[in-house]
Amino acid sequence: MHSLNNRAAFPLGVAALVLASVVSNLSAQGHAPYSVLYYRTDGQQGDIIVNEIEPTITAPYTYFNALGWKGGYTGLQLNGDGFSQFIFSIWDMPGTESKPAIETVYSAPGGRVERFGGEGTGLHYINRQTGWKPDNWYRIVVRCWDSGDATRLALWSQDEQSGIWTLHVILQSPETHFRFSNSLYSFLEDWRGTGNLKRRVEYRGTSFRSSSGLWSALDHVVFNVDHNITGSGKFAGAFDAGIDGNAIYIQTGGDTKPTVPDHTSFAVPPSAIASSGASVMLDIPATKVTSLSAKVENGKLTANWVLDDHTAPQFSYKLQVFADEQMQGNRIAGLQGVLPEVRDATVVIPVVSAGPFYVKLTVIDLLDRQVSVSVRSK
Repeated sequence: MHSLNNRAAFPLGVAALVLASVVSNLSAQGHAPYSVLYYRTDGQQGDIIVNEIEPTITAPYTYFNALGWKGGYTGLQLNGDGFSQFIFSIWDMPGTESKPAIETVYSAPGGRVERFGGEGTGLHYINRQTGWKPDNWYRIVVRCWDSGDATRLALWSQDEQSGIWTLHVILQSPETHFRFSNSLYSFLEDWRGTGNLKRRVEYRGTSFRSSSGLWSALDHVVFNVDHNITGSGKFAGAFDAGIDGNAIYIQTGGDTKPTVPDHTSFAVPPSAIASSGASVMLDIPATKVTSLSAKVENGKLTANWVLDDHTAPQFSYKLQVFADEQMQGNRIAGLQGVLPEVRDATVVIPVVSAGPFYVKLTVIDLLDRQVSVSVRSK
């Protein structure tokens, strides 16, 4: 089977498709240099990648990319019309372009998923309703997991000022057992030729969870400027990168002057992660269930739950129904699934069961920590 890892590592230009209706006369000014940070994973494969991003100087037609991998990328964009948006893009596997096989499993309210073409084809999600603000940190998390013979990939973000998490989108690719590996990156792109304008972005806490469950801080970074892609012209030298506190920054455009040469390697202060065992990122509180209710009607039990959206979001759940209050006897019904978007579940109650019933909900969060709560049905 083809692999996502066989595709071009750094596809460009998809962002421009979002604004196909905008006719720009700015290209003669030249682009701010397309600038990339490459992260080293030492050949490991993993299922979760994390980055924190803060745009500090914004300009129209800018893609503040948070995370990229072979086959997809995600980040923050500022359009020419002033709208800020989240974007998440997955490319078609080679040979499937005529019969698109990427599917939408879930899209957040206010977001939309649509096909794109141009430099490759695929499916992307765009969300203007959630939006983002400059000088504010956003934690970006992408996780992949197996779903039958396919792979699902999902995007979560956390506004670190408000603390609120958002599950943006879940897409399903026909790729079998895809995992993130080498060629992880972030970039700063001027896609419309506004090189006279400065833009700057900072990154921190770049982390990777291997398939064995161990976390690594991706703190060895190589900065690269690609002048050929951008056609920078007189702005070819308007780039810079460096360490600012515990973050690494990229700045391009305007009167920016380099303080380091292209192809500079940086050692970034590591993120707060545990170093061994079934480690988790320490600064994300485990999920918290704020309410659980269960009601029986017409031989079916429906459970509904609410989570604290300031804690780690749900990844999967397990629902168990018992006839005894101690919930130690035989389970009479149950349901479970890797369904980050689900907050209710319905199970059929056997005819021989009279009730009342006792319901136990276990929520497994994005970082695989578990919390259980219980309730008596109505």
